[in-house]
Amino acid sequence: MNSIANVLQLRDLEKMANDTFESEEAASGWLRRPHPMLDGESPLEAAKTSFGTRRVKDILVALKYGGVV
Repeated sequence: MNSIANVLQLRDLEKMANDTFESEEAASGWLRRPHPMLDGESPLEAAKTSFGTRRVKDILVALKYGGVV
């Protein structure tokens, strides 16, 4: 993946996280903390691959709307 696509993808995840959590601070913390559903990687680490990005987005949607991941 080229660097422009990667930056846009990360901005998209950041926007989704900000929309999901009560504050930008909470969203930023969530993106940087290891997550058990991502094999202990942080969402930002997992987002280095397209599969990881999809998983992070799925988790954010589930958190926001109460779905199952």
